[in-house]
Amino acid sequence: MGSHSAVYDGARTTLRKKTTTAIKKITPQSEPPRNHSDNKRITQMRRQHGANIKRSKLDRYFGKKWIAHLSANFITHLFASNKFPSRNIHRNTYLPIYIAYAIRCSSAGDEAVYAALILLHRLKGRYPEPRKSSGHKLFIAAFMVASKFLYDESYKNSTWMKIAQNLYDLPELNELERGLCLHLEWDIAVDTSTITTFRSLLNRDFHIGTSGPYPTYPTETAYKCK
Repeated sequence: MGSHSAVYDGARTTLRKKTTTAIKKITPQSEPPRNHSDNKRITQMRRQHGANIKRSKLDRYFGKKWIAHLSANFITHLFASNKFPSRNIHRNTYLPIYIAYAIRCSSAGDEAVYAALILLHRLKGRYPEPRKSSGHKLFIAAFMVASKFLYDESYKNSTWMKIAQNLYDLPELNELERGLCLHLEWDIAVDTSTITTFRSLLNRDFHIGTSGPYPTYPTETAYKCK
């Protein structure tokens, strides 16, 4: 009886080994065996991926921090504006972040931002006295007008409402756009050479590393289109 049991156990063990070997042969491997360099590379990729996620969560400027702060510095200097609106105050309405969000959502190039700032400089040349104007209203109105002038295709104002984070309803946004054009007497053309010149001045005088006092550019010329 004992010998029969031993034979049976041996046969079962042999069968189990053969079955295991067969399963391994027909089961596809999910990935080839990794060597040390593979493991190191994968670890580096995972760390970089984690760093990218962390960076994207922290980057409230969407890669536009330089031009956003430059624009905010110029507007607040020109019109003595506050960097927070009078209503709906939250961290995304801080003027530099508000500007960066608008640039990102509109997919406009930097040239539209500089063109908008040129229009505001022209506005200041026409109306030098008014101060404490809303920087948010000034920027979004000028940015809308500049974008529509520069690009053949532009958004409807209902979409610009969303770009402006719904700070203003549609009638108010329409009035901001119309009011700016009327105050400028429809002098809204901006050519490439004017943008290039103005960009150089702003990057020199109003960049993120500066805290003032800022220069005041002559408003009698107001960088008109040649």
